[in-house]
Amino acid sequence: MKLSISKSRRGFFRSIGFELLVYFVAIWMIVMLLGSYLVYNSSIHILQKRSEKYIYEQFKQSEYNIQTLQNEVEKIYRIFLVDSEVQEFLKADNIESTYESIERQQNVFKKISDFTNSYNNSLNSIYVFTKNSIIGSSKTRSVVNSHGNEHKLITSGLYDQALQTYPNPVWYGGITENWYYDIVEDTKDPGYVVSFVMGARALLESKLSSVVVLNIDERELRSTYSKFISSPDDYMYIMDASGMIISSTRNKDLGQKALFKPEPGVDFKSINITEGQTKKMVVYYRIQETGWYVIREFPLELLQSDVIELQQVVIFVFVISLILIVVVFVFSMRRITNPLSGLARKMKDMGKGNLGITLPNIPKNELGLVIMRFNEMSLNIQELVTKNTEVEREKKELEIEALQNQINPHFLYNTLNMIKWMAMINKADNIVDSVVALGNILHPLYSSNEPMCAVREEMSYLENYMKIMNWRFNNKISYRFDIPEHLMDDPIIKFILQPIIENSVVHGLTKQVSRIDIVIQMEEIRDELVVHVSDNGIGITPEKLAGIKNGLHRPIFNREKEKVAGIGLRNVNRRIMLNFGEKYGIAIDSSEGEGTEVTIRLPKSMGS
Repeated sequence: MKLSISKSRRGFFRSIGFELLVYFVAIWMIVMLLGSYLVYNSSIHILQKRSEKYIYEQFKQSEYNIQTLQNEVEKIYRIFLVDSEVQEFLKADNIESTYESIERQQNVFKKISDFTNSYNNSLNSIYVFTKNSIIGSSKTRSVVNSHGNEHKLITSGLYDQALQTYPNPVWYGGITENWYYDIVEDTKDPGYVVSFVMGARALLESKLSSVVVLNIDERELRSTYSKFISSPDDYMYIMDASGMIISSTRNKDLGQKALFKPEPGVDFKSINITEGQTKKMVVYYRIQETGWYVIREFPLELLQSDVIELQQVVIFVFVISLILIVVVFVFSMRRITNPLSGLARKMKDMGKGNLGITLPNIPKNELGLVIMRFNEMSLNIQELVTKNTEVEREKKELEIEALQNQINPHFLYNTLNMIKWMAMINKADNIVDSVVALGNILHPLYSSNEPMCAVREEMSYLENYMKIMNWRFNNKISYRFDIPEHLMDDPIIKFILQPIIENSVVHGLTKQVSRIDIVIQMEEIRDELVVHVSDNGIGITPEKLAGIKNGLHRPIFNREKEKVAGIGLRNVNRRIMLNFGEKYGIAIDSSEGEGTEVTIRLPKSMGS
């Protein structure tokens, strides 16, 4: 009993049902996995595109917020500049340390303090630079320095740049408040600022006398975009045209050179990068007015979090459907394999010689069709054996006929030779020449089974053919071979030009054309042998030419269709393509009333 069960199990695992189950499940799993992969990638791609669009809108909003902040700072600059105390300072020559000069400096210093206190939220500090002095104040420090020409703002060229770009401001960042005091940075609270630097002059004067600096806290600039950050791993910063990070949601990056380099000339772009083991999406946007770049970097995992839920659903559906498929498949296969087993037994019996046996129960499906065909085969097998015997007999008859056909060329040569001698006896030279030419034409047909011959042999064959055609058409045909000597021994398909010459003569000679000239040219172009056959016949109408061109690639089904126009060209074209491929073949060009040219392209190395 155990042995029977073991054999049954082995039989199941070797059965066609088990194989079909394995194949079906494997294909289904491949399709499902591929589909899941494509859905996953498509979802990621769609999420990326949506994120790009969403981030672009955020960038536009950030740009608006930044420009609003910049406009507010510029407004403070103009209010500060028109103050009477400031105007007195700008008008005066503050080189000498006179009592009046010191008093003006004190007045401006007081005005700066008032302004910084008035604009508590947006304004950090104000500085007025001349070539020789600095006056400035913040909420925590103040400076009145008579040696301003040694300050970083002047030595770095920022002072001169502000004068040159006037009336447009220069925005400068990546520095701290201490930068204006030339003191050591406080590492605990460096106090990064963004500087508005712009030239200044007294009213009604054309010459710029100083530079005004308005500093805003970097956090004010950060507030214009930081609200768009949704995760601790989400990172956003502003980089100036030189690559310096002037504002960032990460304090440690302020004042550092950005590692990411935007593509020159591209104002908005999204790219994927890999840092270590982390894949990131980087999106940047260029603010036109300042040349700053707003850049956002975040891990692609943030986009994938929504897709993970979809993956879990797909996996659940995958497992449930796999179980259902296996159960349904097993029951379905039993309905298929049981009739197959019966069919196998009957076939085994028929193999032992029991002809005419049939299966009574025929299912109404494709398998039933197979069983019906088996029944028909079993009932008709004796008839097939008889027919097979008849076929063998017919084969022998065809072999005898083939042997007789091999004898016919010798009989034909002997007959032509006899006609030639009879014509010579009767001094009928034209008949002699015709018979000799015909013999020369027939000789290569039977002398060799090779499909190729030398160009020289093909030309000799054509000359004999032209002789016969001239006797037929009363010497109305002239022909010329224009073939370089080095091509005469190259191989060419045997008898490939005769159908083209025949078309030129038969269709070219009419009542309107009393004589036809045919030129056969041959040239070597790169690795191709190109043959041109041209005539000065009546040409072909556009409609007929289109029909011939369309028919070049149609197969020839039977002998009756060989009477159709263009069959010779079609036969030649198919011979070429069957031998060398569709790259080669025939091209035909004709103008009505001006003649026809047929071009044949063959591989140069076809004989090697």
